[in-house]
Amino acid sequence: PSLSNEFSYDQNVTAGYLSYTLTFLKNYPLKTGVRYEYTTINADFKTEITAEIPSYGTLVPSLNLSRKLANGNLIKAAYNRRISRPSLRFLNPNVEASNPLQISQGNPLLDPELTDNYELGYSTFIKGTTLNFTGFFRNTTGSIQSVRNVLAGGVISTTYENIGQE
Repeated sequence: PSLSNEFSYDQNVTAGYLSYTLTFLKNYPLKTGVRYEYTTINADFKTEITAEIPSYGTLVPSLNLSRKLANGNLIKAAYNRRISRPSLRFLNPNVEASNPLQISQGNPLLDPELTDNYELGYSTFIKGTTLNFTGFFRNTTGSIQSVRNVLAGGVISTTYENIGQE
């Protein structure tokens, strides 16, 4: 019974959005936004193992500043945050032991991964064709990574933690 794979899983995300556009110094449109998401996960693992998966809220901002040049070209700078929620495989606390020498178990206390995106772009128009040149930088914190331990008898146990930065 402790190795059952029977479970019921339900994830709900509620979100609210707010955005505002402001033009200043005549040619500089600034678009800001914020989204708040609240995630609840209900899981019944139908085993003796009980695992509460905590609910969590996440603030997701965005900012976009552009400048239209006299020749019609455009320069743009942007920032936004992305959220990546852990999948059921990473959350499920039931032990997966199809190979008894290599077992795995999820971690119901995982947080979502957050990625901050920074972008700088330039758009130009040449003979009816639009060309876009963009550079970007991405930073992910709380990246979900595998953690492996060797147990008695040489059994390799795998679980997951928010320990990565990419």
